[in-house]
Amino acid sequence: MAPGTESSGSAAETRGGSRALRYAWYVVGVLTLVYVFSFLDRQIFSLIVAPLRRDLHISDTQVSLLQGFSFAVFYTFFGIPIGRLADVYNRRTIIVLGLVLWSAFTAGCGLAGTFAQMLLLRMGVGVGEAALSPAAYSLITDYFPPARLATAISVYAMGIYIGSGLSFLLGGIAVRYAATQERTAAPQSTSETPLCRPATQMLATNRRRSHSHPPGCASSKSLRSITRSRSGDA
Repeated sequence: MAPGTESSGSAAETRGGSRALRYAWYVVGVLTLVYVFSFLDRQIFSLIVAPLRRDLHISDTQVSLLQGFSFAVFYTFFGIPIGRLADVYNRRTIIVLGLVLWSAFTAGCGLAGTFAQMLLLRMGVGVGEAALSPAAYSLITDYFPPARLATAISVYAMGIYIGSGLSFLLGGIAVRYAATQERTAAPQSTSETPLCRPATQMLATNRRRSHSHPPGCASSKSLRSITRSRSGDA
């Protein structure tokens, strides 16, 4: 084989390797972003405990079941069979289905009106999020050589802390906005609006006057004064 042919072949392999590596990091970036969203959905629940107790009328024990048991048990035990499915079936399809599933159940949590509904929806969130990590680790292992595998996995693991931090940041903003909306809507829900207050105050003043001077007091006083004046003339 000619030297020029060997050099051109090695250059093509180098370009092909660089393209494959860029695509591998693209896959890691997408998986990390999905991991961020999973922890965002997971951790933001801890910031709405007070509104949750007020709206659903639940106890502290029920709140702990929603935050811990309903999610953690299903997330843990469903990860094993889903990992087995990732060994057999298309891993990208499993990740997409899990993402759609936990997003739908998370949105449904906002519509829950009872403790039982919220409990079932949180279980669904745990099952959906259990589909991500087994398939993600398997994909990363296939795309990276052993010399770069630890770096790729560490980048993917950053999604835990980025998602947790964003959940507290965005969750705090959302809770503050909801509290502001409640305070703004509170005066409108009462029986007295700002426009009705002057009329209400006038009615209250008239009632106090009517109680302090009952009807007939003025007329009785005037009758007594007339009677006295007549008796004096006589």
